[in-house]
Amino acid sequence: MMGSAYRVLAGGLWVVFAAAPAAEAQAGRMVTGRVLASDGTQLEGATVAAVGGAASTTSGASGAFRLALPPGATRLVAVRIGFAADTVSVDGDAGEATFRLRPAPLALHPLTITADRGFSPSSSALIGELDLHLRPRESSQELLRVVPGVFIAQHAGGGKAEQIFARGFDADHGTDVAISVDGLPVNMVSHAHGQGYADLHFLIPETVERVEVRKGPYDPRDGDFATAAAISFRTRDRLAAREVAVRGGSFETGHFVALVPLGGDRTRPGGYLAAAGQTSRGPFQRPQDYRRTNAMARWTAPAGAGAELFASASTFSARWDASGQVPERAVRSGAISRFGAIDGSEGGRTGRHDAVLGLRSAPGAERPWEVRAYATRYDLDLFSNFTFFLADPERGDGIEQVDRRWVTGLSGQHSRPGTLFGVPGTLSVGSTVRADRAEVALHSQRERERLGPRVQADVRQTHVGVWAGEALSLSGRVRLQVGLRADVFRFGVVDRLAAPAAGAGAVAWKAIVSPRATLAGDLARSTTVHAAVGTGFHSNDARHVATAAPGTPVLPRAVGADLGVRHTWTAGSVAATAWALSLESELVYVGDEGTTEASGRSRRRGVDLEGRVRVLPWVWADADVSLAQGRFPDEPDGADRIPLAPTVVSSGGLTVRDAGPWTGGLRFRQVGSRPANETGSVTARGYRVWQLFAARTFRQVTLRAGIENLFDAEWNEAQFATTSRLAGEPAEGITELHFTPGAPRSGQVGLEYRF
Repeated sequence: MMGSAYRVLAGGLWVVFAAAPAAEAQAGRMVTGRVLASDGTQLEGATVAAVGGAASTTSGASGAFRLALPPGATRLVAVRIGFAADTVSVDGDAGEATFRLRPAPLALHPLTITADRGFSPSSSALIGELDLHLRPRESSQELLRVVPGVFIAQHAGGGKAEQIFARGFDADHGTDVAISVDGLPVNMVSHAHGQGYADLHFLIPETVERVEVRKGPYDPRDGDFATAAAISFRTRDRLAAREVAVRGGSFETGHFVALVPLGGDRTRPGGYLAAAGQTSRGPFQRPQDYRRTNAMARWTAPAGAGAELFASASTFSARWDASGQVPERAVRSGAISRFGAIDGSEGGRTGRHDAVLGLRSAPGAERPWEVRAYATRYDLDLFSNFTFFLADPERGDGIEQVDRRWVTGLSGQHSRPGTLFGVPGTLSVGSTVRADRAEVALHSQRERERLGPRVQADVRQTHVGVWAGEALSLSGRVRLQVGLRADVFRFGVVDRLAAPAAGAGAVAWKAIVSPRATLAGDLARSTTVHAAVGTGFHSNDARHVATAAPGTPVLPRAVGADLGVRHTWTAGSVAATAWALSLESELVYVGDEGTTEASGRSRRRGVDLEGRVRVLPWVWADADVSLAQGRFPDEPDGADRIPLAPTVVSSGGLTVRDAGPWTGGLRFRQVGSRPANETGSVTARGYRVWQLFAARTFRQVTLRAGIENLFDAEWNEAQFATTSRLAGEPAEGITELHFTPGAPRSGQVGLEYRF
């Protein structure tokens, strides 16, 4: 299968580099150059545009850009968040330009919106960049909180992947939210704990440069799991200075990070090394003893006149203990406290090791292209007990979920300008292949001692995808993006517990085609509206797909529509989007039980609101609000709720910047109460938590301090409606809310040194 899969990919890559628009665009005068800070630092992500014209581009990793000027244009302007704009003249036949931007109070510029020529202003990459400047980044999970409308919850000692909520979805650990880092997929297919499991703890937050958010199934680049949203993290290619940071605080929490630049620029190879670690005993009566270590290396080098080689490697490991999800009745009776445990043996250990090698066009290329290959080694041992003594009154219901896998992949993409039926635009095409070779198992256990296997299987899953998108400029103000994506899956499973005569192996092939389209228009220089329709999907677990009956929707289709508007001015940006999303009926593998569970069709609709405003020259205010309603349309009234689907999610705060050596802020995050089961008889309680933080810089040294849960609220971080049985209770158990308590008020202080 691997040979045929890679042959398909090779054909796809041939399409990537051989495909061309119907006719080439008429080329104007070409200008190349670089965007630098006043101290000579190379600035990536700056917008360069022709003054008074529609032509624009963005500077690459080394500050380089390449721009075709329209006839008559003689001046260029460059803008970037946190810098004052700069203008240069390109009179005559001059083909080079250099900008030097001086630091300035953080401000937006309408040009950064219109020049970006985005197709989804409610999910602009610019806003992600702005938030990275405004908000503190304490951990990789804090990076997910940067995403407007996305909410996360941790419920297993700090080392387990976070539970993710987005656009009315309880996406579990990533079933309907696709996450990637530098093109490397984070979601795990046919995972021992849950489909799409996305553990982001291997990412060092200090290396992240920007976050791209694409909500809904509208971009042809997004494939498996990208129904509610796709979140792409981009790390830095190089660092400007060495940095060492340490911090510590409540619950014996400690954290360190070290960043070491290795030099280099667009003409010389270079990169950096990064390392980080964290420990914490947590607020629980049984200490978490959470320990995490990370290391990363990144390298880029020129490879000929118009190409660049890049490579990275990272390693991550963590181990922890957990108090699990405790039933409310045990706390009410006084049997345990909120921070106690019924089964004190929960917890786990995990590791991930990645290697990436690729070749891409040099920064600022008119026709950018990229090819990358990657390999990932991943492992997880997760010990849990959700029902206590319901299934086994004597030994308890403890389980161990085991995942050992290799993931390998290859991808390529290419963009080039041209015309289609006389309309100027840009064609982008790409192809990808991913192969998972996993050993997954579910064991009964007591005190982390195995009692016997319940599920033990070898999964061989391969995914090939090909996509194409055409971005057309219908006029100076109206743009249309149309795209088509095709995905083919091979699901192979060998059941290690089945009798040989029963036929332990099964193979299934499935395919899906996903059309997408987005129309965007500029009502004014700084106001953009957009409308989008498209289809997406998420794959189901191979352990059921391989044996599913004919006609079973094993790649459930999602159909979505968006209608939104964004307005940007020098002192801020606001956006509103109304959306709707329907998901086809599906079968979901429940890793906690080793079985599959059916659910009907679901329909969700809602509104996303975003705003960032500079209320004073040194104070920014921001707020994100997501309102959603979800139902199972085929179920009767009163039994049609989608369990744990968020209805109200919000975050926001005030941030102090550009006030001399001081920065700081006050932030909140909030989720509303919501049904925990289909009838709404059990309610997951809403909460609001506040955070206070401040920093003071003394030349090369920065002191930081922060307080989490400022007002010491009593809150439940993760909540589930669960049927469980404690010792002495009826054999049928009791169904009620189980929860993981949120941490009480806690503080941290830290020190950063750059040199």
